[in-house]
Amino acid sequence: MKRWLLLFFLITPTPVYAQLLDPFSSTSSANFALPGLNRASTTINERPEDKLYGKAVRALEDKNFEEAQRQLDLLLTLYPKYTNGYLARGHLLMIKERSDEALKDYETVILANADSFFGWYGKANALAFSLRWNEADQAYSKVLQISPRHRESIEGRALVNFELGRYTLALEGWDALLREKWEARLLLNRGLTHYRLGDSNAAQKDYEAAVKVYTDNKDLAGIKNAQERISLMQQPLLNKEIEKEVMGGDSYNQALSAWNAGDLVQAIALFSQCLGENPSLDRAWANRAMVLIEQKKYNLALADLDQAIRLAPGQDDYWLNRATLRQQTGNLEGALNDYQKALEIRPTAEAYNGRANTLVDLGQYAQANRDYGRAIAQNPQFKEAFFNRAGVRFDLGNFRAACIDLKTAQALYQPQDPVQQKIKRLMQDCR
Repeated sequence: MKRWLLLFFLITPTPVYAQLLDPFSSTSSANFALPGLNRASTTINERPEDKLYGKAVRALEDKNFEEAQRQLDLLLTLYPKYTNGYLARGHLLMIKERSDEALKDYETVILANADSFFGWYGKANALAFSLRWNEADQAYSKVLQISPRHRESIEGRALVNFELGRYTLALEGWDALLREKWEARLLLNRGLTHYRLGDSNAAQKDYEAAVKVYTDNKDLAGIKNAQERISLMQQPLLNKEIEKEVMGGDSYNQALSAWNAGDLVQAIALFSQCLGENPSLDRAWANRAMVLIEQKKYNLALADLDQAIRLAPGQDDYWLNRATLRQQTGNLEGALNDYQKALEIRPTAEAYNGRANTLVDLGQYAQANRDYGRAIAQNPQFKEAFFNRAGVRFDLGNFRAACIDLKTAQALYQPQDPVQQKIKRLMQDCR
């Protein structure tokens, strides 16, 4: 393996049965605030780009989404530095449930302004909508650094913590929100979190409080939802069978919690218990594989990923993780095949970067250079791809371009990141 190459696994420890009411659904995206999204603000400036933006805004307000898409695409083709255009198009793509494409637009905004509130908030919502919980957690944290009291981000991060099995942290989020405003949706979510923590009494109190709020608001659908939760609380055996059917019972979330706490032995035991209860749960096989990789038990991890792929062949992250593992253990042709399959399912920056890494190991530097470029085009903040491409460009003799990539990687990595030392050594060739 080349001395400069960076590998990483795509880790997605996601519970698959969590009946939360979420703040980042495609429906709620219709109410996502953007700067300048009102008719008055779009009639002041007479620049051509402002006129195009105004047309797009009016189409969005009128829910004429195809016209809005046409105007925004034209705007950004003619004026690629018009930042609000990317925000508006990201907003539109979220409404259309095209979160991967929306993510690219939000990344472009962040590249132009590293502290853009709207860019980071849009990115967090897009990641959460795509079930990329760990990355969403980081993005919501950034939003809250910029605006510490932003309710929607506090709620989003609480939901993400729930999905990651970090129930105590989720509870802190619901508590903070409910201290400011008593909302039925939040009560239901806190109730479910209490239930996951084993506190049925607290859960029932929250569900009953939600019924009262819904009743005061004459929300019949809300009343029915809360009452159904109370009914499930009173049927623990039935509820346990439902959970066992869908996600392997409490052992799955307990395994996630152990993993997040760094207790790998306990995580393995609990994932194994979960798979004994429900051997068809692909996510449990995939997550146990990730824990086994942390323990450097690569053959066992490979067997688990094989099983996850057999059960859910359309899940691109399984192919991606098996590809990375195969590359790490020297099966380069197998890795290349798996990266190709992942890209056929969903072309992502991670898959392009991984395939490029494998091409480097095979000595195919020109092809690797192209794939790193594709990864960066998809994610302009993909620091690993910039670093890896710099190494390829050095090997290809393109020193000027390699040094530009190193400087970009240096700016993207945190100052204390160990990779900075590698960058510093490589940049000696830039003098």
